[in-house]
Amino acid sequence: MKSTLRIVLALVVVAGISACSDDSKPTGGGNVTPPASLTYQDFVGPLFAANCTNGACHGSTPGQSGFSVLTYASVLAGGNNSGGNGIVLTDTTASVVFQKIGTTPPFGARMPRNGPPYLPQSTIDSIALWILAGAPNTP
Repeated sequence: MKSTLRIVLALVVVAGISACSDDSKPTGGGNVTPPASLTYQDFVGPLFAANCTNGACHGSTPGQSGFSVLTYASVLAGGNNSGGNGIVLTDTTASVVFQKIGTTPPFGARMPRNGPPYLPQSTIDSIALWILAGAPNTP
């Protein structure tokens, strides 16, 4: 009886931890105000340039899969294989760029493609905050 109770208690604890995973993060709406430096010009653009232009993947126009990180407009637009916009203002779940840097992209490989280590979770969280705040271009 005690072992059954321990198993049930362990399952409840695991279920509680799973409910608090990254999947429960907000995905859109609300009034989110990022730090002034969390803009495409000061943060996202340089980050993408450093991580997405290696081997000319997305550093040319139109870039691999038609996606380029060279300009704010091209990041918002996305590529030709995405089936959606690169960035959908205030909505991370509809933003293909955000989907592709996550752990399980809906199509193709996770980005950046140069493999593990991928972007740190803190950087992914900052990109999420940027999108949720309306993806500001400049401060």
